[in-house]
Amino acid sequence: MYRASHDTLASTIDRLEAELRTIRALRAPPRPRERVLLAVTFASVLCAVFAAAGLASVRARAGDAERRFDGARALLERKTQDLGACETFAFHELRGDRD
Repeated sequence: MYRASHDTLASTIDRLEAELRTIRALRAPPRPRERVLLAVTFASVLCAVFAAAGLASVRARAGDAERRFDGARALLERKTQDLGACETFAFHELRGDRD
């Protein structure tokens, strides 16, 4: 370390003790505000992870529901076509009876 010629032993000791206090303060346990900040940050990250998992689950369930609804729609269309064919057949049969 640089030691100025006008520094005395007492001033050097005071300066070194001040540096030690600074180093110890940096290694000190977190203050209450820092603990709260860390806890809030951890809770936020945890909530984000749960939200991502929930979103993935909802997407999967939505895909399943969409496939079921597409199947139901196709079935309904087939039944509608069958009903239309039955109505057409019945109309021709009834009309044929009148002739």
